[in-house]
Amino acid sequence: MINVIRAPDDVEEARVRSRLLDLGVEIGGGLGALAGKVWRVGVMSGNAPISRVDRFLGGLEEALRRESWRP
Repeated sequence: MINVIRAPDDVEEARVRSRLLDLGVEIGGGLGALAGKVWRVGVMSGNAPISRVDRFLGGLEEALRRESWRP
């Protein structure tokens, strides 16, 4: 199961994913018509513990606050 999150229009979503990967958090980008517009976040099994969710949310917050990720 996944959650799909719409990336803000003023954010380069691939750069945010790259930053998250640097932090040890891997998420997927959109496919087809949603490429470059959404993030796909796994929420099953090993990704379900609160500690993993907190790690993801903290990393996403950090990445979105960085002006360098904006076009």
